[in-house]
Amino acid sequence: MNKIVVLGGTGTIGQMIVKDLVESGMQVIAADLNLAKLEELKEQTNHRIEIESLNIQDHDKTKRVFNCS
Repeated sequence: MNKIVVLGGTGTIGQMIVKDLVESGMQVIAADLNLAKLEELKEQTNHRIEIESLNIQDHDKTKRVFNCS
């Protein structure tokens, strides 16, 4: 199964998208700058997501995240 990467995963809309995708049975990687909020989101989803602290301007890390998805 493919994974879905949600950029801005800790924002209001991003969190809703992550939670809806998880409830639909999808494998999700939530990416955002705020690692603390990513950890909170992981707790809220009962550890059913992967998280990545990611600055989209870091092209090498962004490529790695998308290649692993």
